[in-house]
Amino acid sequence: MNLIKLAAFAVFSVGMSLSVYPMEISKARNYTREFPVGISSTKLTDMLKSSTASLAETDIIADPEGIMTVYSRSSIAIAPIGETAGETVDCGFAGIIVTGGNGDVYMKNPFSQFPTDTYIKGHVDGTKMTFDFPQNFASIEEDGEEYELYACLLEFSADGMSMELSADQTLTFAKEGESWVMEEEALLGLTLNDLDEYVWSGFGERDMRFEPLNAVAATIPDNATIEDWSLIYSGIGHYVKMAFEGDKCYIGDFFTSESGESLAPIVGTKTADGIVFPSGQYLGINDDDSYLTYFYAVNVELAYDESIAGFVTSFDPVDNLVFTLDADGSYSCQTSALFTPFTDLKSEYLWYEDLYETPVLRKSDVGDFTPAAPSISAYRYYDSMGFGYVTFDIPALNADGMLLDTEKLYYNIYINDAKFTLNPNDYLMLDEEITDIPYLFTDAHDGMSGDITIEGQKHTFILFDEGIEAVGVQSFYVDNGKTYYSPLVNNKVTGIDDAAIDNSPVVEETYTDLAGRSVTDPGHGLYIKTVRRADGSVESFKIVK
Repeated sequence: MNLIKLAAFAVFSVGMSLSVYPMEISKARNYTREFPVGISSTKLTDMLKSSTASLAETDIIADPEGIMTVYSRSSIAIAPIGETAGETVDCGFAGIIVTGGNGDVYMKNPFSQFPTDTYIKGHVDGTKMTFDFPQNFASIEEDGEEYELYACLLEFSADGMSMELSADQTLTFAKEGESWVMEEEALLGLTLNDLDEYVWSGFGERDMRFEPLNAVAATIPDNATIEDWSLIYSGIGHYVKMAFEGDKCYIGDFFTSESGESLAPIVGTKTADGIVFPSGQYLGINDDDSYLTYFYAVNVELAYDESIAGFVTSFDPVDNLVFTLDADGSYSCQTSALFTPFTDLKSEYLWYEDLYETPVLRKSDVGDFTPAAPSISAYRYYDSMGFGYVTFDIPALNADGMLLDTEKLYYNIYINDAKFTLNPNDYLMLDEEITDIPYLFTDAHDGMSGDITIEGQKHTFILFDEGIEAVGVQSFYVDNGKTYYSPLVNNKVTGIDDAAIDNSPVVEETYTDLAGRSVTDPGHGLYIKTVRRADGSVESFKIVK
């Protein structure tokens, strides 16, 4: 894992405030408790945010020889949040132990919130596994200067205001059955060596436990018949490999990480009217963040929580993800696919790696490259603040609901009926002007938020122009020198403050399914409801019928 990807993960994971309210289940870790002392130095965190930092080439242990065992590792994980630190119950981290000769033992990624793909070295003797510290397990290089990272045992200072080295620097794990359990109550901390002093970075682990991983990832048989299909969800999707052997069906590339890595396939049984995939299948280790990945079939439930004045998502597990054969040869599903390292979906600390809501399987046979019509799901302008935002729903599908190659898909924004150009004077993270916007373009990088963000098919822009009376969007697809345009969607709007939005009467309500198709009489399932008001404002939200 290179440090740029690692830095984005670490900063994204911890760049949030601690909340005393119920946490929305999301892809972010929920650091629900504040660690009782501040961080001695934020130097490491600052370096993480730097795009010039990288792992240094040193003699750090990166590939020890021996027998590798993968465990499911849990702990109380600690990570920096500004000048303090937060902690959470962490589950499903890939606990990798390598047993070498002469009693040598190696533990990979001692800090789950700062994985480096390196090892600390210890000794195993029967039912005891010990590690002596400090250990230099990684280094960071920035602008030609190298910084050594050390794992140390820490304890509270006498005044309770900081962390300092423990007198005893031996960490012991005891064997309980097939598990390894951390004995000491001390904190295993990631420290930065600064002028021969070990300064705590804010990352740490306590109460570590390595449980046996009683799961095996599936593989597609060599003699299976493989076909190219598209998996579509929430107006986007990706290509998969459908493999068949007798009544067994495998979906290869079913889960792909943010970096594009594919994990193991899911396995199901084909029937006369569909395909049934049992929930709870293990897919392997997601190398983006070094967590185990499980697939679950769930119903997505939304409930309004008055304490946060918004909807909170929860998941109701079901036994199977059932795809039903449709008349056109595709397979549709009324439940959703959740990917998470947790085996307890009711955990208050639950977070997930991805969610495919009511997915659809279609053969990859696109006959028409005309993109499906986009829509404007939200628009607000704050006169008192001098800026606003607009959210476009831009499906990565053609008009027939078939998946398009997002590398060939673009869109244009219209402001007051004129094509809009993004320029570096307003959008400071841009290097040059952009009019034809690539579908996957965002100026949010390395864990930092931007003015142009993407979440599924939703593309949200901060708008700095005044006097906006209309906003519009049109997508287009370029293939072999030919351009295919979606309909141009244009809406009149009025610059109003958000406090007045809900007072304007509703003039139209429309529904679409999660594949972007218009629905006139929604039945049971998840839908996007779009509300258009008399003042020209529009907003959309998920509903469950």
